Amino acid sequence: MRGKYFQVVFAIFEWYVPVIFALGLIIIPLSPQAWRYMFIIGGITAIPLWAARTILPESPRWLAVRGKYDEAKAVMTSIEKHVESDIHKKLPSPLILSLQPFTSQLSVKEVFKGRNGKLTAFWLPIYFLSFFGWYFFITALPSILVTRGFTIIHSLEYGLASGIGAAALALPPVFTIDTKIGRRGTMIIVLS
Repeated sequence: MRGKYFQVVFAIFEWYVPVIFALGLIIIPLSPQAWRYMFIIGGITAIPLWAARTILPESPRWLAVRGKYDEAKAVMTSIEKHVESDIHKKLPSPLILSLQPFTSQLSVKEVFKGRNGKLTAFWLPIYFLSFFGWYFFITALPSILVTRGFTIIHSLEYGLASGIGAAALALPPVFTIDTKIGRRGTMIIVLS
């Protein structure tokens, strides 16, 4: 499920672009200084995210790998209680597969070695260029179109249309990434 949840987060991330352009279409025409309100709105929307970071529990696995077993157990107990209240019954006792504590011997260097290194060398530029290109497109598009003679409203409308198109392409993987199509098939379809 991790791949699907990552894709859901990515799809949500993609939908912020058309929302921003739509807000711009509403706010920018209000006055010549209205663009400043966009920054205020961005700051206000960051407040719930900051608050969420303070109340979200740390990953029990991350805590356990770092030897913080009591904290990991407390988080797991909290999760189990939440699940039990949702399903209205007690969870079965977990099977103990190993009494040996797990400690990770891996480091970031592993990403650059052997087969992992080849995959990293292949995917890193793609991710970097796609996000850099998308960010440049989002931030520079209105200015580029205005210098070409478009009004700011027309440039925001074009940005809204292209943002909706890109965000729509982020939705199919949410429904296909954990099916028979798989991650590879989903990637090929979306990138085609």
